[in-house]
Parts: sequence; structure tokens; C-alpha cells
Amino acid sequence: MRRDAIYRRLLAISDIVALIAALVLGGIVSGASATPFVLLSLPALIITAKVLGLYDRDQHLIRRTTLDEAPKLFQVATF
Repeated sequence: MRRDAIYRRLLAISDIVALIAALVLGGIVSGASATPFVLLSLPALIITAKVLGLYDRDQHLIRRTTLDEAPKLFQVATF
């Protein structure tokens, strides 16, 4: 159980790091500065992924692949 909790937290942290990197690179390329709306996207992304169940462990599946989660990942990406 503890290892699963650590794994879920690491997934959320990696999502935050990826979003920050995308925002920084986008700001460098476009020359735009971060607005409050952009900064609110950090917790909104994590909340959306959690609500869609991307950080939950499905114990009933023997093998879970990224392809199984593709529709949920698409929803988060388009958000």
C-alpha cells in the first residue's frame, strides 16, 4: 500500500514538472509572461487527472497499459 501511495505521488509530481516545463518553454518561445490563469492550471491539471482516475490503482486488472487509459489521457490533454 505504501509503495502505491508513493507511486501515485510521483506520478502527480512528474505531471507538475512536465506542465511547468511546457509553460516555461512556451513562454520563452512566445515571449509571454505567466498569468494567474496559467498558474491555476497546475492544480487544475492534477485535480482533473485525479477525478478521471488516472492516479488510482485498479486492483482488478492483471495488466493495465497506457492504451487502456488513452481516452482519459486525451481528456486531460485537451483540458
